[in-house]
Amino acid sequence: MESLLQYFGVLSIGTLLAYLGIKYLSQKIFENYLTKKLEAYKNELNIASITHQIQFSTLHKERAMVIKELYYRLYDYKMALIFFFNSELNNKNPGLDLTKKHENWGNAVLNFSEYFHKNRIYFSESLCDIIDELNNRLDVINFETSKFLRSFNYLTEQIKAINSGDQKFISLKNEINLLLENQIQDIIRILELEFRKLLGVDVNDKQES
Repeated sequence: MESLLQYFGVLSIGTLLAYLGIKYLSQKIFENYLTKKLEAYKNELNIASITHQIQFSTLHKERAMVIKELYYRLYDYKMALIFFFNSELNNKNPGLDLTKKHENWGNAVLNFSEYFHKNRIYFSESLCDIIDELNNRLDVINFETSKFLRSFNYLTEQIKAINSGDQKFISLKNEINLLLENQIQDIIRILELEFRKLLGVDVNDKQES
């Protein structure tokens, strides 16, 4: 009987040791499994983060290019308005000069407005509102200017009216100059600020005189 009890005692100890061994190995296997899963998850996060950074960087680059291009087109628009309303007609061929200036203005309108509307997603809602308002006012002035020119039967009459300071032309000119000094200049400053921010330039920097 005593031998039988010893046998069962040894058996119980062996069983316990086997159980503990299996439990330890199971824990280790599970820990290794978790470690591998965590490493895989970390790698996935790193890849996702890198992908996001690349996409974000690409969008920044695209937005910078759009801002720069719109800035150039606004500059061309601005100069076309200045040349039409604030520069003297060429004495040698005033008719051709007037026609070219009017065509340049029309081309500048199309180049700026079309590009802006295609890319307005890159700009803030407030800036879009300012540009929309500017476009609307310039459309009216463009229409009124064309109407003014069509009120004359001959090109020579148009030239004479402009050179003599026709009141309608002066009124349109004054309205354009107000836009040049205010809204157009404000948009130029906003675009410059936005572009410098994307470049990482401190917009508060002031050069010492």
